[in-house]
Amino acid sequence: MWTPKLIILNIDGSIEEEHIDYSILHSNDDNPPRVQLMWRFKAFFKENLELQHFPVDVQDLTISISTERSIHEIEIIEDQSSLSSVNTQAFLDASEWNLYNHTESYRDKTTVEYARSTVHPILHIQCRVARKIGYFVWNIIFIVFLIIGLTFASYSIEVNSPDRLMCNVTLFLTAVAFKLVVKQSLPTISYLTYLDLYVLAALIFLALNATQNAAMKSLAYVYQMKEVKIYDRNAIATRRRWKMQEKDKLYQEKKDYIERSRMSPRGTGKRKRRYPPVAQPRGSLESFFENRF
Repeated sequence: MWTPKLIILNIDGSIEEEHIDYSILHSNDDNPPRVQLMWRFKAFFKENLELQHFPVDVQDLTISISTERSIHEIEIIEDQSSLSSVNTQAFLDASEWNLYNHTESYRDKTTVEYARSTVHPILHIQCRVARKIGYFVWNIIFIVFLIIGLTFASYSIEVNSPDRLMCNVTLFLTAVAFKLVVKQSLPTISYLTYLDLYVLAALIFLALNATQNAAMKSLAYVYQMKEVKIYDRNAIATRRRWKMQEKDKLYQEKKDYIERSRMSPRGTGKRKRRYPPVAQPRGSLESFFENRF
């Protein structure tokens, strides 16, 4: 008897339970009857996880069905008369993953699984799961955010106090400990996930903050304490940008004053038009704006 010789490509181990039934389907028209194979099996399957978007990743769970026969002997397609489904009630990892109801399938072909160059068809059947991010939000992301927020409390300590730098170093080591916690929940991979980038950005911020505090401590030995506090305040409030904006305003005032001065009437034989009075600064124009700049 002819059989399709179906195999599972991504099975992990062997099939634990298997049941095969044959049935004959008769059509109402003159088409010949069809033989239907019902194959039920229970097994574990392998899947490569893509963790670039961790912990907001969506993973594909695939069953790849192929056959030992060539593509010229058999064609594996999805049954369009019945809709595939997933039993979400029997999903065991519901506390960690959300299982979607839909399924998808696509066809492929391969010669990799066989020593010969014969092409064999493959049917990939997929369902998808999404990771629940609540655990990572409250136990890692939120805690790291609080650690970053606590770095601003170090500015309440005196600039020349060693406790200020010690506070930043302690927070940095705490963030490193959380980085190790994140790595324990992930396999060894050679690329960065979204959570890795978040924690790494927090570490860079803490390192820059500690560097700034160390620089303020060093300046305390060179400059007077009053000047050091000014430098410290400028590093926090970006005072230089505010000064540049003020100079832009003064420049615009100077430009407007010059334009209004050019529009004032000069002594001629013609009838003079009346203009609103222009505010004249005391002294020369140059001395007026030099004092303001």
